[in-house]
Amino acid sequence: MQRRVVLRDTARLLEGSLARFFFSLGLRALAVLWLAGCGWGWPDMTGRAAESGGAEPLLPPLEGLASTNNVADLSEEELEAMAALLGEEWPGENAPSPWNASIELRGGPGYKDNVLLSPHAPEGSAFWQTALDLFVFRLPGAGDGREATFFLSAEDVRYFSATETDQEQLIFGRAGLATSAGRGKASLGLDYVYMDQVFDASATELELRAVRARGHTLTWTPGWEWEAGRSWSVELELPAGRQWYLGELDSYWEAGPRLTLARHWSRGEAGLEYTPQWR
Repeated sequence: MQRRVVLRDTARLLEGSLARFFFSLGLRALAVLWLAGCGWGWPDMTGRAAESGGAEPLLPPLEGLASTNNVADLSEEELEAMAALLGEEWPGENAPSPWNASIELRGGPGYKDNVLLSPHAPEGSAFWQTALDLFVFRLPGAGDGREATFFLSAEDVRYFSATETDQEQLIFGRAGLATSAGRGKASLGLDYVYMDQVFDASATELELRAVRARGHTLTWTPGWEWEAGRSWSVELELPAGRQWYLGELDSYWEAGPRLTLARHWSRGEAGLEYTPQWR
């Protein structure tokens, strides 16, 4: 019984570590997308400004924008009109490639005062960290609702004086495809995680014990999104995955639908999400 409690606590530490990693990963991905979009600022043409007491929706040839939030659904005439409002000339067939890429390689020394996150016997060590971030994505073009993303993030840590472990690795990869048509959007994502980390699993101060968490996770996520008018959207995802642990931790399957209802405004959005899970 005691061993099960210890391993359960270790699994919770493991999930917390992955959550922090994915949070920082999401911030970096959002930053890359924001920088990519800085070169072309799309004005609010959807009529939401009128709902909040702002200016009236634009008249033809831009009236079609009130029925869609997807730039890929716009005609060549509408895109040219948008460019004219911005004081620019729409490049048409000479538009730049919709593919973009970003790569970052980092390395540097550091010190961790509690390598095993142990409440009983903390041990510190200096380390060298190497990290790689690769982001490749395709934004939809005029009349083209296809999107593609590929992201790879890898971290390798080498400890100089830790006794229980001399290294840790964490690798996350994601590949995704999406296509839009009218108010609907279908997507498919594949996620992969590899981790090799050591956690303290000591039951008492007299029974010091470390557990090595090493394994793979593969998750398959089909999704579907529908814009219900200009202000509401509904999204359904059906993720299913398998986690393989090597060693003492148990491997398991995990699945569960994720249903999201969102309300959009010109300056933000709010939503409700329901996510049951089975293991």
